[in-house]
Amino acid sequence: MALLEYLNKFQLNKMVVNRPSINAMEKSARKIEKQAEGLDEVNIKPSEAMIDSVIKQLRENQALERKTLKLMASGGIEYFEKLPDGDKLFQQFLKLILNASSTLVFKSLLLGYLRLSHEEFPLISNGVRKFLIKNITNIPDRWFLKVKKYDLLGEDVGRNLSNQLLLNQNETTFGILKDSGLHRGFMISGGFVKQVFKRTCEEVSKGHRLDTLNRFFELLEENCEGEPQVPFVQKKSGDITAITQALLNPYLNETPDTAVKERIENFLLDRFQDPRVNATRWNRVDERYKAVLSRWLTKESFELLMKVLSKTNDKKQWADRSKFWGFYINNDLVSDAWVAFGPDAFSLANSMVENGSIKSRGAYAKLEKSNIESVHSVIFMKIGDLTVSEWTHDGKVRIYSSSNNRAPKFYLIRYSPPFLRSDVSPDYRKSHLGNWQADVEEYIYQQTGIKGPNKSKGIRKSKNDSVNSLDTLGQASCNSCGAITQERWLTPDGKCMSCIGNKVRTR
Repeated sequence: MALLEYLNKFQLNKMVVNRPSINAMEKSARKIEKQAEGLDEVNIKPSEAMIDSVIKQLRENQALERKTLKLMASGGIEYFEKLPDGDKLFQQFLKLILNASSTLVFKSLLLGYLRLSHEEFPLISNGVRKFLIKNITNIPDRWFLKVKKYDLLGEDVGRNLSNQLLLNQNETTFGILKDSGLHRGFMISGGFVKQVFKRTCEEVSKGHRLDTLNRFFELLEENCEGEPQVPFVQKKSGDITAITQALLNPYLNETPDTAVKERIENFLLDRFQDPRVNATRWNRVDERYKAVLSRWLTKESFELLMKVLSKTNDKKQWADRSKFWGFYINNDLVSDAWVAFGPDAFSLANSMVENGSIKSRGAYAKLEKSNIESVHSVIFMKIGDLTVSEWTHDGKVRIYSSSNNRAPKFYLIRYSPPFLRSDVSPDYRKSHLGNWQADVEEYIYQQTGIKGPNKSKGIRKSKNDSVNSLDTLGQASCNSCGAITQERWLTPDGKCMSCIGNKVRTR
């Protein structure tokens, strides 16, 4: 076929071209851009052999190759601060950079400055900052504009960029980091951004306004590439100390709006796990901030029990207990609380996690299968130095002193009902009979000085309306098992109800 004939039959609209997907092209573009910037830490880190060679050459007043200058400027300037003659060698190194008259070498030094930890190497970082300011015109135009716009060489390190992240509503936090040139590679994990993040956390910790809090959360979330915008919020290696200070410090003495509290709590639990079950991750956090979160979680453990019980037939039985213990919970008299569910109640709680009405499976424990009804559950509460276990349905209250090594431990994932039901282990126990609240409240008060709902009113009236002070109600120990109880609950020969075989269920 002649070429002309072929061209006359050629139909352009039927031509098939294999084009890469948009995602593939964007990925390739990011890779090329990253390589062009040279922001891969592997590419800018001089080897130990090169560092030793540079030090030797400087001591011998020898010149350095431009490639060596670039690598040392971007990834090795901190080594000068470790040497006894480091200041002299460093000044000599800066003279070589000035003599090189290369914008690329000056750019490398700027990147090295932004990478450096200003707290760890104050002398070198301050020296580089002053040198770059003095020779600012040698920096490439693109970076010169970034330095001016975000005050990257400002004496108040990171303040300008921190303010932009919190206050600039016209641009996203990721957009600001990208525009500053600090959004990826070793730059985003470098000393300058670390200082920016620290300053941002400090500013947020002073008090929460909705606009700045939203901006801070935006910074904490993932960017459009599905990665954390800053590495200091990673689940395993994130700066939990600075973040908890920022989010919890404003609430040391007050309670936030419910929506704000839930947002903060959900973030901390998702990012750093529950401090009650992952104490190691939280061991560097200020005890005051852990106490704030613990206060919130304590109330939620009680609410969690209420949610599950509301799905069972225990509403009537639990009503008086909910009111009684709710006083201690709502008045922040309970420092810790933890719930363990029976098999069916545990499954019900799991289903409530799936539908979103309960936050996490890590917020409660399971009672091992035993001779208890499957919907029965128990809540553990720390009141002063006492550990209180309160069962649902027709169970007992049991109280353990801090010196009792048989007291149930908080925040386990499984518990043995026979161990928890033992009437020998607790220092005090009480069935839900008569005016049990007054007896339990009196015991707690005598042991801790903490007043319950009745003592907060001052007096309690008996059925015949004669006024009796709770302080006059005597305590005694069982002559048989030694358990502490109220004297009026002992038989004439000094035995408690459990020891005489009273037909009261002992769960």
